[in-house]
Amino acid sequence: MKQLRGKSCFLEQRGNYFVVYCGRFEEKTDAKTLAENLRKHGFTDVMVKKVSSDPSSQEKTESSVITITPSSAHIWVNVSMSDVNRFFCQKEDVSDVVFSAEKGVQVKIKGKNAFVKLVPVEVTDQLTAKVSYRYRKKPFEIYIVCGDEVYSLIARPQRIPARTFILEVPYQPDAKKSFLFFKERTFEQSLLDLTLAAIREEIPHGFSVVDINAPYSSYNEIDIILRRKLKGGSFELKEFLITAKTEVTLSENMFFSENPSSVCILDLKLNPGQTTRAFVITRKKDTFPSLRIQNKQNKTPALRKEKKKKKKISHKKTPFFKTIPVCDSDGCGGNP
Repeated sequence: MKQLRGKSCFLEQRGNYFVVYCGRFEEKTDAKTLAENLRKHGFTDVMVKKVSSDPSSQEKTESSVITITPSSAHIWVNVSMSDVNRFFCQKEDVSDVVFSAEKGVQVKIKGKNAFVKLVPVEVTDQLTAKVSYRYRKKPFEIYIVCGDEVYSLIARPQRIPARTFILEVPYQPDAKKSFLFFKERTFEQSLLDLTLAAIREEIPHGFSVVDINAPYSSYNEIDIILRRKLKGGSFELKEFLITAKTEVTLSENMFFSENPSSVCILDLKLNPGQTTRAFVITRKKDTFPSLRIQNKQNKTPALRKEKKKKKKISHKKTPFFKTIPVCDSDGCGGNP
């Protein structure tokens, strides 16, 4: 960053662009004069833009990603009047968008995305023959079909940058749809695809989601929080948040007590304060036929059942396994 000559301004490079920060100008012409001087020094594309000094309003301007949940009433949203606005369907492809073309609205559908652009009206000054563009300022209605939901929106054009709207689809448990997820895949592919879906926050159809966000275990080196559970078919996925207290190297065998079908930890090496995500998939009991039923059908003599002693979990003699898990709430510590 270097200081510009003749003005109390600072020049900062951001990728292929340069951003100039200046104090207040008494007249807008002063800012335009500075822009002309920059053009003379080799800066071809120079644009003057007013930035609000109010932190709250600046924060609202910089918020370009907005999440929308389904509602029976119309939802008001602020869209950019000059840039392309993106509407992203979280679970399925956008099947249809209904809007009024005569209001100068253009829509393009591409998979899970719907791109909305306001077409400016070309205006020619009769005296100077100068051509300018006028953007629509009045609100307009737009209806987006995302999955089984229809989002009824009323868009307010604003002089703001392009915005992205995430259309959330509520998770509705459906046993048939969840079993279809596993029917179309092999066992190994099902585990892989289910883990990737949880990482990408793209929950498969028919799965139920239970948010927990409760402490699960605490050790000298790490804290483990059970974030949520995903249930579908005969499988259950648990997502954990692991935060390091000291520099530590994690291992998948931390979750072997869960008797998992698969374990995935995104980052094995953590520094103090760092957090990573872990995904553990288990299979429900009684998924396979029992040998007891088969023996009973063959009328084999029942064997004496010896009293089984409860096995104690042998913790390694390292500080990592010295402390006892502190979680006793429902859904933690391996409890159903």
